[in-house]
Amino acid sequence: MTDRGYTVGVILTAHPHTIAHLRTLDVLPDVEAIHVAVLDGLDLATLDVPTRKVVRTYSAATASPTSHRDGAVGVADAPNESVSVRVSSSEGALAGLLSEAALLDAVIVCVRTDLCPAVLDACIDAGLPALFEKPGALDAATLHRLDSKARGAGIPLGTFLSWRAHPAVVQVRDAVRDGAIGHLLGVEGRMITSQVRFRDPSHWLFRRATAGSGILSWLGCHFLDALCFMIDDEVAEVTAFVANRNPEAIEVEDTACLALRFRGGALGTFNAGYHLVGSVPGYMG
Repeated sequence: MTDRGYTVGVILTAHPHTIAHLRTLDVLPDVEAIHVAVLDGLDLATLDVPTRKVVRTYSAATASPTSHRDGAVGVADAPNESVSVRVSSSEGALAGLLSEAALLDAVIVCVRTDLCPAVLDACIDAGLPALFEKPGALDAATLHRLDSKARGAGIPLGTFLSWRAHPAVVQVRDAVRDGAIGHLLGVEGRMITSQVRFRDPSHWLFRRATAGSGILSWLGCHFLDALCFMIDDEVAEVTAFVANRNPEAIEVEDTACLALRFRGGALGTFNAGYHLVGSVPGYMG
């Protein structure tokens, strides 16, 4: 970190949240500069994203090394210059960004789920704290391994479970902690959103090899985490049913029902599904 703010690395593939992360970093006053690695040929020029803080981009998609004077907040002796560096592969783009680890305070990893573990391994090896898009891996065992590796190296590693900061969630958590609710007997949660047909059934999120699982790891995880956060407890046992109830042929679950037992003894239920009609097609920008 400099006196002016943080320098953040962003590692990207095509992802529903790519635009949101770049827009957020652009408006955060504590972020001075952004270094980007594009791993899958995604062309940032085709996205509706601000680039005034982007000082360097490594990407196999760039036609040639160029300099863009677009009001970017720069580093060193080029305070208004953003440099795009062409590399030969996705691995080269990642290596290019991580070669600048000494300039970076942390990285944000927003990549396809099956690619995320290798990226996180590389970030930990480079000594860089990382925030990654959930779920972060195709299976829990891989996440446990990454967590152990990061803890052993003393490197902060976390994911975007931002519903913890929602005012309503914080209010309930405070009420539980203050004893306003009394002895907790049971809890109930649900996450119901737009049907698969509104979400591009061909998207990598609906393929097992690239996403791992469906509604639970993509959206249900936010509210399962919020539920645990509000009652300050963890799930000890779970029984679950998952199914595909939408007519589109996808490889991961679109519907889930869970019965939960928490360590403190409370019981709970959780339902998740791509069930709502009338949605605007696509994902958030």
